Amino acid sequence: MLGAIFGSIIGFWIGDRWGYPLLLRYGSYIGLTETRIKIAQYLFRRQGMLVVLIARFVAVLRSVVGFIAGANRMPFAKFTIANSAGASVWALFYGLGAYYFGKGVEEFARPFAIALAVVGAIVVVSMIVYWQRKEQELAAAAERDIPGPLRREPSPEAGG
Repeated sequence: MLGAIFGSIIGFWIGDRWGYPLLLRYGSYIGLTETRIKIAQYLFRRQGMLVVLIARFVAVLRSVVGFIAGANRMPFAKFTIANSAGASVWALFYGLGAYYFGKGVEEFARPFAIALAVVGAIVVVSMIVYWQRKEQELAAAAERDIPGPLRREPSPEAGG
């Protein structure tokens, strides 16, 4: 939460100092035409605090709202109030969301892990039983093909 607040405040100061001339000069390279800059000015003059609050929940805007607010000369006190409130709600919302999502996954994962362990044990036991049967079949076939005790040297029919 503090990182979000202070990060946006730094962006605000940069925007307040250098933002407007940078937007006018280079904004068109990133799609910020004069018309869009005027729209931003209009919105920040009329509903600046609401814009800052809403921008906190939009991925790209969250990163640049401080800069844009500073470039549009939003009063620092209003920006700080809206930014702090937005960052607090945003951090709480995402933090609790992640917590409850993790709890849900944990509740789902526990029975799933037990079922997976049971299936795994069945597979392992089945493979052992299969191998023992197959080994007995192979041993019987080998005894038919090579009767009696083994000699010190393999027979010529063994391919060795």
